[in-house]
Amino acid sequence: MARFKAENFKVLNKDNTAVVYRTPDRNYNRLIFSITNKSANNIELKGGAEPSVFGFNMSFISDKLDVISQLRVTPPAGWEATAVTVQTWVEWRLTCKQDTQLAPGANLSIIIENILCENEKPGYFTITNHNIPGYDNSGSLPPALFLSVLRPPIDPTKANPVPFTAGYTNVVHPIANQTIHPNNRTFTENEAIPAYITYDGNALIRNGFKLILTNNNEKPIVLAGESDRPVVTISFLFGEEDYDITTQALGDRQITIGVTSDKWTPMGHTDGSPSWQFYPQLPQHIDGYKTVDFIIENIVTPVNVPAEKISLMYVQVNRFADFDDKVFIFQLNKKKAKAVMKPLSADNPRIKIGDDVKLTWSSSLAKRVTITYDDRDGNQILLDTAATDPDKKIELDAKNYKLLIKPTAETTQFEAIAFDTAASPDTQKAHVTVEQRPARINAFKATKQLINQGAKTKVTFSWEVQDVRQLILKRKGTDEKIVVTGTTSKEIDVETACEYQLLAYSYGTTFPAPDEKALKIFSHGSPHPIAEPALSGERTKRPAILLNDHPNIKRAFIQHTAKPARFSTIFEINTDTSALEKKHPGSCFALSPSGNKLAYYTPGLTKRGIVLYDIASQEESLTETQDLIETMKFSSDGRKLFVSFEPGMLTGADEQTNADVDSSSDGQRFTTYFTCDPDKNILVKSGAYTPIGGGEATDIAFDNKPSMVYFTSFVNRRTDTNIYLVKYDNGEKGSPDAINTLNTRPVMLKQAKKSSKIYAAFERRESIFDNADAVIIINTDNNTISTVTVGEYPIDMILTADEKTLYVACIIANKVVAVDTETLAVRDICTSVDSPSCIALSSDGEIMFVGNYATRTITMVDVKKAMVLGTVATGTNNGNPYGMVITENNDGYKVFVAKDGSGLIRTTPNINLEITDISILKPKV
Repeated sequence: MARFKAENFKVLNKDNTAVVYRTPDRNYNRLIFSITNKSANNIELKGGAEPSVFGFNMSFISDKLDVISQLRVTPPAGWEATAVTVQTWVEWRLTCKQDTQLAPGANLSIIIENILCENEKPGYFTITNHNIPGYDNSGSLPPALFLSVLRPPIDPTKANPVPFTAGYTNVVHPIANQTIHPNNRTFTENEAIPAYITYDGNALIRNGFKLILTNNNEKPIVLAGESDRPVVTISFLFGEEDYDITTQALGDRQITIGVTSDKWTPMGHTDGSPSWQFYPQLPQHIDGYKTVDFIIENIVTPVNVPAEKISLMYVQVNRFADFDDKVFIFQLNKKKAKAVMKPLSADNPRIKIGDDVKLTWSSSLAKRVTITYDDRDGNQILLDTAATDPDKKIELDAKNYKLLIKPTAETTQFEAIAFDTAASPDTQKAHVTVEQRPARINAFKATKQLINQGAKTKVTFSWEVQDVRQLILKRKGTDEKIVVTGTTSKEIDVETACEYQLLAYSYGTTFPAPDEKALKIFSHGSPHPIAEPALSGERTKRPAILLNDHPNIKRAFIQHTAKPARFSTIFEINTDTSALEKKHPGSCFALSPSGNKLAYYTPGLTKRGIVLYDIASQEESLTETQDLIETMKFSSDGRKLFVSFEPGMLTGADEQTNADVDSSSDGQRFTTYFTCDPDKNILVKSGAYTPIGGGEATDIAFDNKPSMVYFTSFVNRRTDTNIYLVKYDNGEKGSPDAINTLNTRPVMLKQAKKSSKIYAAFERRESIFDNADAVIIINTDNNTISTVTVGEYPIDMILTADEKTLYVACIIANKVVAVDTETLAVRDICTSVDSPSCIALSSDGEIMFVGNYATRTITMVDVKKAMVLGTVATGTNNGNPYGMVITENNDGYKVFVAKDGSGLIRTTPNINLEITDISILKPKV
């Protein structure tokens, strides 16, 4: 049967508060007692010979039965109110006179008047019910509502609040006889107090805290008169409902409240009451800005009551000088107790056999704690709070506990467990080891670290070790373990990405944790063709590929230069799906730094110029130009696009015949810039056409102020060793307008963001015309240069995120080198590659991908170890890698490769080209 709960009832005074005012004026208080149907069904109420009855009593307002009997109770129509003396109290009964129903959400309202409240001690408004069909009225405590008792405002025309704030601190919840350190944080009245629920009747959780009552005024609060003696009353909700903090019996037997101030006296607690009262002894009972602390202890809940329910604690302040009375209300949040083992530690992590060991531990909300460890013969030793053996008896908390049974195992692992009633107790561990020379793994290698996904590949793991008692080869994340003690290698069939660990355990009377090294095996799928560019023997321009790794619009743009130029195409690839999204008629391009705009030159027959392409909306706008554009680049803020025009290419006819000769008849090379309006997706020519020297440009860079723009000069059959400068603000010639690098035919520029440096790679050096081995560092503060010899024909560069290292691919020298950007020291990263033409670096800087032009492969390199992990073919007859970008996710890498078909070195031009992507999986552990 259903039961009425406190939520079905409400008692409020005329000011809409659960307060009864202490006053001899019987007309002051007017309570409304409401009964509400909270169910989804009608409540049947019976009249006749066995009527339905609701009862209430509020005897706490007076010790005199006649005061309660004289209440004036006005029930709703169809009900009768009578006062009935029951033993030592008076209960008012509300009797239904005729059959009726209380609909869902409907309520009955009873008016209670003629109230004479003679006590300031708050109490319960207790409610009973009888003979209501479907509702039980036996076997449990009736629901009760708590009412505070205050004196009426001293001056009703204005508020005169008592200058108190209330809070709490030192929250504790010892279990059994445990002593723990309190939480010294101070909480406000609005923050719920945790009260943990007892889960074992033999291990009571004794919740406690310190209630702080603070005078936030500089003036002391002084006793106004003996008849107006102040009082503080602390009250709880006792009963069996979810909102009760504990039962009346547990409250009477367990809860204690003390006061720290010698100016205050606790008046004790009466069994059956929800309250504790305190009175000051001295007239000046709270000094200015001082506190009175009430130590509340031993709040013990019944066993296994519902968790996350809120009970209330009322702190009632009465008669403090001429201030109004006040009630502070605190929430007690009943929380499920979970045993927690705090960190376990040993006083000395390394000992000799026979030495003493002292352990320190503590637990929270645990009814039992055990500590186990094994001796050197594998026998378990159990220390237990429940042990009867004094050598094995421990407490829930201990500091520097001296083990009576000393540890002897080579590696002794102490495991401390805190138990409650849950199946999985909480655990903490600590280790003690004996001083011993540890085992060492000097080398751990694999014949292959990049394999074909899904195809069984024999991988030979080899190692060099010393001082090893036991050696285990383990596949991480699995149960696969192979004991390989006494061997130097092991061949294993591998068919997917994985990680292997080599564990070496020490000899000796001590047994420390093993030495460990790991090797990652990556796997790759078959190259995936995406698109087929037009056939051409024309050398692909740099950059050949650009990555827009925008979080919402992920694209790779791949450029193919063709003859005639009108067939040049830019391919737009979705890097998530590897799908060809769109083709753009263009021969050179640039991406805005934000990754949302692509600018490209379209060499059309009727209209030529720069297209500004919004990648998200796919909106395009054309800004016409009469001259062929060789290269372009956005400024770092994306609002300027600098452009270099090729001399001798000033008409459509010239362009279609590709009259690409360096002769005296060539026109003047010049540059300008366009302003990019991102909102309108248009380019506006802003700078003047500024003549600059040299031949066609392969790249553009900016200093990091920005104040100057740097243009390369790539000349086929004449010597030009200059890099040309124009001003960033207006596009006019810089001062100086050129830097003599003593090198010819620059391939690319790489600009630093964190320093005043621009790095330039050159195909040839003027002083040794047939040898290409230089990287030039330009100091943009004063335009001085430094030269670094890296290897024959540097063709691609990557600057690491911290800008401490510049990686350079040297296509003729067949190697990739690392340049220290501070010292300019050069070291080889990888020499076992063939014609490295392009490089890409993983986001963590640990993995490099190298495109090998002549062999048409991709090599994967561990840059920290300077070790080749493996090589993947990109399609033997489908073009030479010339540009490459990578995208990453949790599974691994996706490598996008742009191809060249011109036969740049040691190859003949291809009859087929294709754009390719290759997926490389990381180990999952």
